[in-house]
Amino acid sequence: IVTGASQGIGESIVKMLLSGGYEVYGISRRPVNFAGNDHHISFDLGQPTRISALVKKLPHHIDVLVNNAGLWFEKRIDEIQLSDINSALFLNFYTPVILTANLLSRMPKNSHIVNISSVMAVVTDPGYSLYCASKAALDRFTSVLAKEHPDLTIVGVLPSGTDTPGMRASTSDPNGLLNPQAISTVVSDVLSGKYKSGSFIPILNNRSRNWWGERDSYDQVVDIKS
Repeated sequence: IVTGASQGIGESIVKMLLSGGYEVYGISRRPVNFAGNDHHISFDLGQPTRISALVKKLPHHIDVLVNNAGLWFEKRIDEIQLSDINSALFLNFYTPVILTANLLSRMPKNSHIVNISSVMAVVTDPGYSLYCASKAALDRFTSVLAKEHPDLTIVGVLPSGTDTPGMRASTSDPNGLLNPQAISTVVSDVLSGKYKSGSFIPILNNRSRNWWGERDSYDQVVDIKS
């Protein structure tokens, strides 16, 4: 299962899985046809209350779930409305949580769940509070999920800026973006057993490597001895 399958990172992951012989169910709003054993489902993942209808269309045996669909969202804090919070959190956090919760019973031992997050879960910039918060929430969900289900391999992948339609429209330097194939290659490595469950894998390039050094940290711990 791959969400956000019609373009960018999702499209690259679908093609990688198909080339590896997987039967793939790709989910996105925009219809798309891939060569191979692909079953596309047109569905608006921005409406998590309708996930139960989607689940009925999915197979009862699932080896791989890739929660990739997301919304790139920019707005300064003093401009945020409730509708903005819903837009960002619905697609980036609520939907992967609800979809995963509904599909866990269909995933046998040693299955894989890959949550596509972002380096902006830990590296923040002005104007991206909702995006950063939604991806940070997804990472904490990934961490707890891995602890609750040690029989599965559950991994978070954190790309830096990637050449997707949303990113290309918002950057002044599209040549500095990651190729989506770099992310699908890491997902392939996850499926081959390269990373242990509970891992978080940042994907950087020359443009983002220095920026990664500015990631959030806890400056000081106050240890109260009782």
